[in-house]
Amino acid sequence: MIGPGTPDLTFCYGIGTKSNPMPNVTFENNMGTKCGGMVTFVNTTGTINSNYYGISCHYVGQPYNNCFAYNGTFQGTFDKWKSATGWDANSINNNTSAAFNSNGSPQSGAPVIGAGANLTNLATGNLATLASDTTLGGTRAAVARPPTGAWDIGAFAYKPASPTGVVVSVQ
Repeated sequence: MIGPGTPDLTFCYGIGTKSNPMPNVTFENNMGTKCGGMVTFVNTTGTINSNYYGISCHYVGQPYNNCFAYNGTFQGTFDKWKSATGWDANSINNNTSAAFNSNGSPQSGAPVIGAGANLTNLATGNLATLASDTTLGGTRAAVARPPTGAWDIGAFAYKPASPTGVVVSVQ
C-alpha cells in the first residue's frame, strides 16, 4: 500500500473495530508507506509479522515519524507497538526513502528483498495466487515465489534486470 503522502489520518492498514472483533487474522508480508498513519488494529488477534512499514505519520508535525495505533491508542514508535502487541517481531520499520519504484516494486538493495515469511502453505484454493507476485492489473507477467526459503515482503517479488550489452563469443 502506497498512501498519498499527505498530512492526514489516512491509515495504510486498519483491521477490526470495538464492535467488530477480528480473531485469527493472518497479516504477513505487507508493505505500507507514505500514509498519514501506518496501522490501526482494534480488537484483533492472530499472526501479524514479516511486514514492512515505511515513511508515515506526516500529520504529527514531525515528517516521517512512524505511528502505530492499537485498540485506539497511538503507540508512537515501532518498538512501543511491538511491545504493546507482541506482534511484528520480524517486521521492518524504515523511516528513510528506501529503494522502491513509484509502483512499490523493490529496486536492488530494498530492505524487503528476502525478508518475508514463506506463505507457500497458505497458497492453496482461493489463496493460490499468493504463490506468485502481482500482475499489476495484467500489465506484467507474475513472478513465481520460491516454494522454500524467504519471500520478498509486498506485492512484488524482486526480479533483477536482465544484463544488457553482453557479448558471447563462441570458438
